[in-house]
Amino acid sequence: MFILQKKKEKCGEELYKTIVKLNIRKQCEVMTVDSLKFPFEKKIEKPLDIVFFDPPFRLNYLKKAFSLIVEKELITEDSFICTEVEKKKEVEEMFEGWKLIKSKIAGQSRYFLLQKK
Repeated sequence: MFILQKKKEKCGEELYKTIVKLNIRKQCEVMTVDSLKFPFEKKIEKPLDIVFFDPPFRLNYLKKAFSLIVEKELITEDSFICTEVEKKKEVEEMFEGWKLIKSKIAGQSRYFLLQKK
């Protein structure tokens, strides 16, 4: 099961249309909620295998999101985190306690694949 979250209703609707086109409605749920405030721990029955973070740049949501998934025990040491940040953003402190598996630059973004240490 994939849980896909968007904060804005319009973005959630577009995401849902894509899911319908791909014929994967039974495997997906789209939620339009504020991911930093929604109690996902009540929705998720077991730790997540993969988490994708695509936060808005310049709003510094990523560090808080990392803290929340650990604090609420939504992942294990075997879970993978995929995320993107601005290419020039300093991330060493933000990713402290995480093992870098892979990093790639594309355009103005840097992409990371991480696991807990």
